[in-house]
Amino acid sequence: MQASLPPLSAKALLLDMLRMVHPLALPVSLLVSAAELLGLNENALRVNITRLLARAQIEQDERGYYRLGKQVEPVGQWLRQWQAGEQRVKKWQGDWLLLHSSGEIKSKEQIELFKMASYFGFRELMPDIWIRPNNLSQTFDELANKIAAFSHVDAFMISQSAGFVSPAVKNFNTEALWNRLQLEQQYQEIIETLEKGIQEASTLSVEESFRDSYFVGAEVHHRFALDPLLPAEMINVTLRKQVVELFAAYDACYRPAWMKFFKGYALTSPSIPFEEALLV
Repeated sequence: MQASLPPLSAKALLLDMLRMVHPLALPVSLLVSAAELLGLNENALRVNITRLLARAQIEQDERGYYRLGKQVEPVGQWLRQWQAGEQRVKKWQGDWLLLHSSGEIKSKEQIELFKMASYFGFRELMPDIWIRPNNLSQTFDELANKIAAFSHVDAFMISQSAGFVSPAVKNFNTEALWNRLQLEQQYQEIIETLEKGIQEASTLSVEESFRDSYFVGAEVHHRFALDPLLPAEMINVTLRKQVVELFAAYDACYRPAWMKFFKGYALTSPSIPFEEALLV
């Protein structure tokens, strides 16, 4: 699988690790060990801890442990939802969701709005009008509230449409807005990577397992969290289902190595066991 992530940074590692165990907290000693295994130095990690604390992106508890900040929690929860698989979609009836931005919106806000809309699978049909198939299981209100919360822009409207007509456009080639070939190739690459990782799991040391599965997991999360969730009429849904199923098997193979790597650190919580919180 060709990597699509930028080079690993101390900031990305900190946020990734804390998202993986949210709502639990991690000690700095564990974070330093993880950074060293992944090729980052301790000083860079500690500098970024200070910066993220100042921005309230992470929090420190009374023991000196760190957890994800409250303002980052909703994004982290949304990023993890891809593992719910096809529960996030419903049968498509051929209609569409339209996102219209207000004419009074500032250009910077518009960029943020449409960036977040694209994360939810919307694509630009015409200037200031973005669309996606109406096959998401969440309601209009839920979708609009998430886009507003993540973009910090609320000057837009989401509506439902059975089709589109414009004197300026003879035929809207809606399916061309999403690159089906690229998406299906991405599914295939992820499937091959996960299958290979499952086969190799028993041959790796704890440290190798942690390192390899971290990078694979980060790559899969990055790609699949932003999947447009197209309906079966527009994409090979079987491949998408296979990715989710294989990742569950991959997680089961590498979870014991993560538990051994984390062993010895006090990671208990009164509300949730560490074993349940950990997301490889």
